[in-house]
Amino acid sequence: MSRPCPRHAVLLLSAVALATACSSSSSAPAPAPAPRLAVFVTTDEHSHLFAGSPERDDHPLRHAAGAGTIKGGVARRHALLQAERAAAAAKGIDTLTVSAGDFSQGTLAGVPFSVSAPELVLMARMGYDAVAIGNHEFDLGISSLSAAIKAGLARAPGGKLPPLLLSNVTFPATPGTAEASLRALFGERGSGKPVVRSAVVTTAGGHKVGLISDLGPAAAYVAPLARPLAFAGTVTDYTDKTAAISAIATQLQAEIDGLRGAGGASVVILLGHGGIAADPAKGDDQLLAEKLQGVDLVLSGHTHRQPDVVLWATDAAGKQVPILQPAPYGLEVARAELVLEPGKATLDTASAVTRFMPVDDTIAPTVDANVLTELDGVIYLLESIPAAIGTGPSFLEKTLTLVETVAHGGVATPVVDDKAVLGDLFYKTIGHTSFDVIGLRPAVVGVQSGETSGLNLDTDAMWAVANGFSSTTTTTQVAVQASGPMRGNLLPGVTGQISFADVYNVVPLGGDPLEGSPGYPLVRFYLSAAELWGAFEFSLLYSTQDPDFYLSPAGLKLAFDRSGTRFNPTTGAGGWITKLTLVDRTGTPEAIFDKSLNPTSGWLINPLTRLVSVVTTLYVAEFARAAGVKPRDSVGAEITDLATTILPISGTAAHWKDHQALAAWVAVLDATYGTLPPIYDETSTAGRVPQRVLCTGPVCP
Repeated sequence: MSRPCPRHAVLLLSAVALATACSSSSSAPAPAPAPRLAVFVTTDEHSHLFAGSPERDDHPLRHAAGAGTIKGGVARRHALLQAERAAAAAKGIDTLTVSAGDFSQGTLAGVPFSVSAPELVLMARMGYDAVAIGNHEFDLGISSLSAAIKAGLARAPGGKLPPLLLSNVTFPATPGTAEASLRALFGERGSGKPVVRSAVVTTAGGHKVGLISDLGPAAAYVAPLARPLAFAGTVTDYTDKTAAISAIATQLQAEIDGLRGAGGASVVILLGHGGIAADPAKGDDQLLAEKLQGVDLVLSGHTHRQPDVVLWATDAAGKQVPILQPAPYGLEVARAELVLEPGKATLDTASAVTRFMPVDDTIAPTVDANVLTELDGVIYLLESIPAAIGTGPSFLEKTLTLVETVAHGGVATPVVDDKAVLGDLFYKTIGHTSFDVIGLRPAVVGVQSGETSGLNLDTDAMWAVANGFSSTTTTTQVAVQASGPMRGNLLPGVTGQISFADVYNVVPLGGDPLEGSPGYPLVRFYLSAAELWGAFEFSLLYSTQDPDFYLSPAGLKLAFDRSGTRFNPTTGAGGWITKLTLVDRTGTPEAIFDKSLNPTSGWLINPLTRLVSVVTTLYVAEFARAAGVKPRDSVGAEITDLATTILPISGTAAHWKDHQALAAWVAVLDATYGTLPPIYDETSTAGRVPQRVLCTGPVCP
C-alpha cells in the first residue's frame, strides 16, 4: 500500500517542477533570423556619367540636394549606393552591387572608352562586384573592347576591375587578331582573368554568390561587330529565338551546375542582357529563365523597359524565379533582398526591402574626390588632349570647328579650348529650344507610329548635309534613320540652350571603320524604288516586334494600312504600304507608289529601273543589306563594300558622322531662326507627329 507524500514534499516537488519549466522557457535560445543579402543593380548605363535635364543644367555640379529635376549621374548614384550599403550593414545585411550590361556607348562621355575606359574605372571606384558585358560594348569592335579593358586595368584602383562576365560566348576555333586580343583577357571561373565565364563572390558575411551572364539572341543580333564571336553555341541564326535560347540555356546550365558544385555557391544570380518585354509577351531573359534550374534571381537589361515591379518565371524545375529590370541610363538602382535559408534563397518582396530607387538631385552628390576627379578628367580629355597621337586639335576642338564653320556659311571658324574653363567646349551652346524635341519615346498604346520630332530633326540633318545645306537643290533624295540609334531628347532645361553634349547624346553610337573615330558615318548610295519600298515594308513589319527597327525618312512620305497582307521578306509579296511620295528640297511632291491610282501593283513608275539616292548611317545600311536590300551606284550596279560610300567632309579626308550632321543642322537652324523652329515641336500644329509615316487605318499601331 503506497503512502501519500508529506505536504512539504509535494510543495517541494511542485517548486522544482515550476523552476524547471521556467528555466526551460527562459533559457531556450530563440531561432536566429535567416541571413540576408541585399543586391543592388543598374543596367544599360550607356556612359551616362553626368546627370541631365539637360546635362548642362548640372554643370558645375550642384552639391546641394534639389527638387528632383536633375536625373541620373554617377555622382548621385555613388552617394545612393554608399548610403544604402551603410544602412544594410547597420542591420547586419550583406550587400552586392552589379550591372546587367551595356555600361558604355551612349553619351559624349563614352567617346574615350577605348582610351581611358572611364565607365569601368568609375564602376571599380563605386564598388561594383560584377559587371555583365552587353552588346554595345562591341560597338567599336572587339579590339576596342579589349583596349578599354586594358585601359581600365591600368587606371582602376589597385589595378583591379570587377569581374566582367561573358558567360555564353564561343570563340572561333582559329581566332583572328581582334578575337585573340579578347581571348587573352578571358578565362574560366577562378582564372583571375578580367573577363570570365562566371564568378563566385564571397560577401562580408562569408556567403558565396555565383554570378553568370547572358547576351540574349536579340542583343547578339544587333552586335554585328562582335562577330565572329558567337553567343548561342553553334546556333548562328539569332532570329530563330527558340533554338538560340535553348542553346544558351545548355551553355549556362553547365556553368550553374559548376557554381553550385565545385564553386561552392549557395546563391546563383543571372545578370541577363536579353531583357524583359511588355506583358503578355516575354523577353529573352524571361524565356531563358524558364529553361534553367538553380538560378535564384535574374537581374535583367537590354530592352530599357522600366515596369518597376518584380516579374516571375517558372524555371525548368517548377521553381518561381524573380526577375527585376531597373530603368536604363543610371536613372534607377533596383534593390533586391534575398533571405538565405539552408538550401534556398528567397526574395523578400516587401516594398521596404525590394524596391526601385530613382537617382536624382533629391540626393546630394558624393564627396568622394576620386570619383569627382575622374568625372572632371573625362571632360578635360575631350576638350584639351589631342584627338590623335602627337599634336593637333582635341576631339571637341576639331568637331566644333566643323560645326561652327558650317553655321557660318562655310567660312572657317576655328574653335579653341580655354584650358582655364572646364566644360567650355563640352557644354558649348550651339542652339536653343523652348520645347522638348523627343528623340526617344517608349512604345505607348495609342501612338500612331514610332515617328518622333527627334527622328525628323536627325533625318533632316542628314538630308541637309548630303545636299550641301542647300535649301533648293536635291542631289540626294531621301534620308533614313532607325529608332534604335536614337538615344535621347533635346530638352530646354533651365537655360533653353542646347549644348554640344546634349546633341551628341541623341545619336551617340558607333564608330568609323576607316578613321577609327567615334560615331556612325553617313553613307550615300542608290536603291531601286522597289528596294526602298521593301526596306520600309520590312521596317513596318519588324517594328511591331522591336521598335528599334522602325524607320523614319526625310524627303519621303508614306502611308500604310495594317489590315492588308503582311509583307513576306523572302518572296517580296504582300505589304501594308498604300502610298509613297518623294518630296524634294522645295517641297515638290512626286508620287511613285499609290494603290488608289494603280490597284494592281501600286507602282506609278518602273520600280526596278527607277533609282533613288539615299543617305543614312553605315549601321542602318548594314542592317538593310542583311535584310536583302542591295545598295547600288548611280548606274544600278551593286556596291559590295559600303565603306566606299561613306560621305566625306568637303575639302578634307574626314567623314561626316551622324552626331556632326545633327550638331551642324542645329547650329544652322539657330543661325537662321535663333531657335529650333516649331516643325520639331510635337505639341504644336506644325510639329505634330506623325507627319511622314502615316497610318491610314483601319488597323493602326
